[in-house]
Amino acid sequence: MPDVCVNVAVRVRPLLRKEMFNGHRVCVRVVPGTSQVMLDLGKKNTFSYHYAFGPESSQEDVYDQSVRPLLDSLLQGYNVTVFCYGQTGSGKTYTLEGGSQAEEEGLINCVAHDLFCLLDESSEVADYTMKMSYLELYMEELRDLLDLPTSHKVLHIREDERKNTASLRGVGLECCSRSHREPVTSAGELLSNLDFGKALRHTTHRMNDQSSRSHCILTLYLQQRIQDPKTSLRTVRTSILRLVDLAGSERADKTGNTGPRLKESMHINSGLLALGNVIRCLAIRGIPVEASLTFLTETPSLPDCLEIP
Repeated sequence: MPDVCVNVAVRVRPLLRKEMFNGHRVCVRVVPGTSQVMLDLGKKNTFSYHYAFGPESSQEDVYDQSVRPLLDSLLQGYNVTVFCYGQTGSGKTYTLEGGSQAEEEGLINCVAHDLFCLLDESSEVADYTMKMSYLELYMEELRDLLDLPTSHKVLHIREDERKNTASLRGVGLECCSRSHREPVTSAGELLSNLDFGKALRHTTHRMNDQSSRSHCILTLYLQQRIQDPKTSLRTVRTSILRLVDLAGSERADKTGNTGPRLKESMHINSGLLALGNVIRCLAIRGIPVEASLTFLTETPSLPDCLEIP
């Protein structure tokens, strides 16, 4: 079992061109040689985390130190969730999905390539299967981004008597089916499916032209058949990896949101608040708050997993 249930990594992005043009200055700094962050707003306050990355840190630095070790836990049978959380425009989607240059590959790309390499090179894995789902939670409505004929339809989250959750289409039992799980056999296939789903996401407002207006959950369902070299017996090991791009937390006075956009922000902030309460409850073994976003990440939110908000 992993030593720590929840790890927290902080990344400070560099100033954008428009911020430098407007005379903004950096007020958050990483203390050199430590995992501490200093907030300089007249009075200097220091905060400690498991990992801290400054503006000079590369995508590779963030991945190698904070996410790559989680793949070992995944292969050992642990459920893993990686959350990217932060204010609108803080660089969450860039960190997860990357930029236009080769050296800017995001966490998802790195995970996809390394995970298939580890599985193919493992001496104990006789064979494996992997499936993926890609869901969007927007205004408390859930959509399947990998199933084009039904991508415009709302899914419903249901829970059985054993507290197992499922994302279902329709309301009546006769039309209830699980969200689409697409088999994938390579990193290229996984990323191609991801690009297909990303085109359907809700985006944009004044504060950030590329801002995601929804929570997006990429889930990989891994099943390994493990070969025992002594007995030739095979055991099945299953685990789940979720990579979650959370919508940005924001304040109405900064975004310029009114009407429907303001309602969007209210749903975003309430979901993030509920998720924060769940993570807090994991630390104190309390009862988590139930909300659509917390239901969707429930399985890997058990105390035997590793999460990086």
